[in-house]
Amino acid sequence: RNNQLYVWVDFGPPSITAFNRHVILDRFDGYFNLTMTYRRDSDIYFPFGIMMKIHENLRRNPKSADLQKLMLTKDKEVIWVNDKCLFTKGYGFHLRIVAKLIALGIPLDIYGGCVASQRRTDIDLVRYKFVLVFEDKMHCRDYISKKVWTALEMGTVPVIWGPLRADIAAVLPPNSYLFLEDYQSVVELANHLKYFIQNAESYLEFLKWRIDPQNRQIPKRKLTSLKSITDESYGLCQLCKLLHEDERDELMAGFRPAHRVPSIYHWWYLENTKNCLIPAGSFEMTIN
Repeated sequence: RNNQLYVWVDFGPPSITAFNRHVILDRFDGYFNLTMTYRRDSDIYFPFGIMMKIHENLRRNPKSADLQKLMLTKDKEVIWVNDKCLFTKGYGFHLRIVAKLIALGIPLDIYGGCVASQRRTDIDLVRYKFVLVFEDKMHCRDYISKKVWTALEMGTVPVIWGPLRADIAAVLPPNSYLFLEDYQSVVELANHLKYFIQNAESYLEFLKWRIDPQNRQIPKRKLTSLKSITDESYGLCQLCKLLHEDERDELMAGFRPAHRVPSIYHWWYLENTKNCLIPAGSFEMTIN
């Protein structure tokens, strides 16, 4: 049917798919009409979180933007929440970072996974100053999982590893997070964490974006229709808006606008980074 749209929807890093099955996607060249993923260059932008929604929640609940009251709740320092038990090299890298931080004197609570002493359901994230957010894969384009967005909304500073720095900077408020790859060593990171843990005024700088909840536009948005798509339109709402615009154009012009993705295989895999596509079992990174 010419008026039937087929949409490619995916919420995991590309390498999560069995690596030897990627190639079958080239059989669908020209088959899909739209892409709908967390990548900003998708036809339909469907991220795990978005600053506009967080800002709107802050406007509805002004008390959550009271930084002094927020600081009074923070009686703990650093937390790592790990939901998985995968002894891959990538997971091993996470464990080595955590173990070294503990050895360097960072007060760190661990929940979930194979090495936790506390149950996943006991978490009160707002009590912590920092949360370690280690993604499953490295440098997957725009892959910023729900853990980052939850931390920001709760008022806890995420220490992020996994995404590209440019992708983080494009969608998160400046000075609202720490980026692991900015540090030359775990020792340097530990010293930085200790400094902010001990200096409340310096730590507050990470939270000041909450008192000025302005909408943050999504840069480099891809327009999916002949009409303009606003920055407030994303996810299912953007898809709905697109379909209604297509129907309106069909009534006026007698035909629907043509949408076509030339190659999902090229767009989803070949246009990603080499680090992202490395199978989890062959991942390796050194730490000092």
